[in-house]
Amino acid sequence: MNDDSYKQSDGYDLKEEPSLRHQVISSMAWVAGLRYTGQILTWAATIIVIRILAPADYGLMAKAGVFIGFMMMISELGLEAAVIQKKRITDEELVHVFGLVICSNILLFVVLFFSSPAIAAFYSDDRLVPILRALSTIFSVSYTHLTLPTKRIV
Repeated sequence: MNDDSYKQSDGYDLKEEPSLRHQVISSMAWVAGLRYTGQILTWAATIIVIRILAPADYGLMAKAGVFIGFMMMISELGLEAAVIQKKRITDEELVHVFGLVICSNILLFVVLFFSSPAIAAFYSDDRLVPILRALSTIFSVSYTHLTLPTKRIV
């Protein structure tokens, strides 16, 4: 028999399953690294915006943040928790979940991009339009990739 027949699709050898301790440490490292990277990028974007906007205009970011935060909650769709809680999940199911997340994020990007004038009209401040449109690009990044390292320890 060929030794490759004992390999799983994730690269682990079935003969030598990694210990739970190794899986937990590895998953925590990946999740922490990805979250810290995301936080650093968020801080960098905030610092850039602070440098561009006058202090009086920084309130615009708070107004935009209300809608961005709401749409971020919608973008999660509860799929990350569902993937983690499911006992067994196939690669095909993961592909479908990630495809759904990508489609929903594209839809949220389009909705926010084109509703920016209406949101700006709600606040009676047309300066929100370019800010909301720029912030809508965050939906092009899917955070569901954090699910796989977390799923490994469950």
